[in-house]
Amino acid sequence: MKSVYVLFLLMMPLTVSVNAYAAGSVLSVNCKGDDEGAEVLINGKFKGECPLDIKVPVGKLKLKVQKKVDAFSDRIFEQEIRMGDDVVKRSM
Repeated sequence: MKSVYVLFLLMMPLTVSVNAYAAGSVLSVNCKGDDEGAEVLINGKFKGECPLDIKVPVGKLKLKVQKKVDAFSDRIFEQEIRMGDDVVKRSM
Protein backbone atom coordinates (compact mmCIF):
# COMPACT_ATOMS: atom_id res chain seq x y z
CA MET A 1 0.00 0.00 0.00
CA LYS A 2 2.84 2.37 0.75
CA SER A 3 4.32 2.02 -2.76
CA VAL A 4 1.01 2.99 -4.37
CA TYR A 5 0.87 6.17 -2.27
CA VAL A 6 4.44 7.10 -3.28
CA LEU A 7 3.61 6.50 -6.97
CA PHE A 8 0.59 8.82 -6.65
CA LEU A 9 2.75 11.58 -5.15
CA LEU A 10 5.32 11.22 -7.93
CA MET A 11 2.66 11.48 -10.64
CA MET A 12 0.97 14.60 -9.22
CA PRO A 13 3.64 17.11 -10.35
CA LEU A 14 3.57 15.61 -13.84
CA THR A 15 -0.20 16.10 -14.08
CA VAL A 16 0.05 19.72 -12.95
CA SER A 17 2.76 20.54 -15.48
CA VAL A 18 0.80 18.94 -18.34
CA ASN A 19 -2.28 21.01 -17.48
CA ALA A 20 -0.23 24.21 -17.23
CA TYR A 21 1.30 23.53 -20.65
CA ALA A 22 -2.11 22.76 -22.19
CA ALA A 23 -3.40 26.24 -21.34
CA GLY A 24 -2.79 28.71 -24.12
CA SER A 25 -4.35 30.79 -26.85
CA VAL A 26 -5.79 29.93 -30.24
CA LEU A 27 -5.53 32.02 -33.39
CA SER A 28 -8.21 31.26 -35.96
CA VAL A 29 -7.15 32.20 -39.51
CA ASN A 30 -10.10 32.28 -41.92
CA CYS A 31 -9.87 32.42 -45.70
CA LYS A 32 -12.57 32.60 -48.35
CA GLY A 33 -12.72 31.94 -52.08
CA ASP A 34 -9.39 32.01 -53.89
CA ASP A 35 -7.48 32.52 -50.61
CA GLU A 36 -8.35 29.04 -49.30
CA GLY A 37 -5.27 26.84 -49.27
CA ALA A 38 -2.88 29.74 -48.65
CA GLU A 39 0.18 28.96 -46.51
CA VAL A 40 0.00 30.23 -42.91
CA LEU A 41 3.24 31.16 -41.16
CA ILE A 42 3.62 32.30 -37.53
CA ASN A 43 6.92 34.01 -36.70
CA GLY A 44 8.37 32.66 -39.95
CA LYS A 45 7.40 29.02 -39.31
CA PHE A 46 4.95 27.16 -41.56
CA LYS A 47 1.86 26.03 -39.61
CA GLY A 48 -0.50 24.75 -42.30
CA GLU A 49 -2.95 25.86 -44.97
CA CYS A 50 -5.85 28.25 -44.55
CA PRO A 51 -8.44 27.99 -42.98
CA LEU A 52 -6.67 26.99 -39.78
CA ASP A 53 -6.95 27.14 -35.99
CA ILE A 54 -3.47 27.39 -34.42
CA LYS A 55 -2.40 27.09 -30.79
CA VAL A 56 -0.03 30.03 -30.21
CA PRO A 57 2.10 31.42 -27.37
CA VAL A 58 1.27 34.59 -25.47
CA GLY A 59 2.89 37.80 -26.74
CA LYS A 60 3.61 39.43 -30.09
CA LEU A 61 3.25 37.25 -33.18
CA LYS A 62 3.94 37.92 -36.82
CA LEU A 63 1.22 36.35 -38.97
CA LYS A 64 1.95 35.86 -42.66
CA VAL A 65 -0.47 34.28 -45.13
CA GLN A 66 0.73 33.78 -48.68
CA LYS A 67 -0.61 32.15 -51.82
CA LYS A 68 0.95 31.79 -55.24
CA VAL A 69 -1.16 33.66 -57.81
CA ASP A 70 0.84 32.67 -60.89
CA ALA A 71 4.43 31.81 -61.88
CA PHE A 72 5.55 35.39 -61.20
CA SER A 73 3.60 36.65 -58.20
CA ASP A 74 2.27 35.80 -54.74
CA ARG A 75 -0.62 37.29 -52.77
CA ILE A 76 0.73 38.13 -49.28
CA PHE A 77 -1.04 39.27 -46.11
CA GLU A 78 1.07 40.20 -43.06
CA GLN A 79 -0.06 41.37 -39.64
CA GLU A 80 1.52 41.74 -36.21
CA ILE A 81 -0.79 40.40 -33.50
CA ARG A 82 -0.61 40.64 -29.72
CA MET A 83 -2.07 37.60 -28.00
CA GLY A 84 -3.18 37.37 -24.37
CA ASP A 85 -3.26 34.21 -22.29
CA ASP A 86 -6.14 31.75 -22.74
CA VAL A 87 -7.96 33.60 -25.56
CA VAL A 88 -9.35 32.76 -28.98
CA LYS A 89 -8.74 35.38 -31.66
CA ARG A 90 -9.94 35.45 -35.27
CA SER A 91 -7.86 36.95 -38.06
CA MET A 92 -8.59 37.91 -41.66
